[in-house]
Amino acid sequence: MKKTSGFFTSAFLILILPLMAACAANSSYSETAAGLDKEKVTLIFPDLPIPAPLEINEDESVIISSPGYQGGLIILKGSLSPVAVQNYFLDTLPQKGWKFVSSLNAGRGLMAFSKDGNGQCLITYSRTSFGYTRVEIWMAEPISERGEDHGAGPGF
Repeated sequence: MKKTSGFFTSAFLILILPLMAACAANSSYSETAAGLDKEKVTLIFPDLPIPAPLEINEDESVIISSPGYQGGLIILKGSLSPVAVQNYFLDTLPQKGWKFVSSLNAGRGLMAFSKDGNGQCLITYSRTSFGYTRVEIWMAEPISERGEDHGAGPGF
């Protein structure tokens, strides 16, 4: 079980620190989730499929964009079971170029994916006391400018 806490720490550092650095270094480029819907998320993250039965919670979701970097937290909720959520992402993300890294299933599920050595996606999911499933998708992707890969992430 010690490997699990190391996984959470690594996932936190890989996903959260670049987001915070992007906010601090390029705060004028940050965007919140005002009017965020599935179509907008698909336009911003074309390689992130979202299951049809899940709806985006606009109040809790946020997307951060800056030169060379985009990321964010997408909160979903809906009627899919946690097992169906897990199966959906395990089936569809590899089709979009994401590589499965690791998972953890205990009262709450967690899956980690990477893409091209730079993109990171961490998905957590659980059944709420109200009977729906809550899904959190943490995304961090360097974006290329004129086809060039920026590699190191947000403004470094």
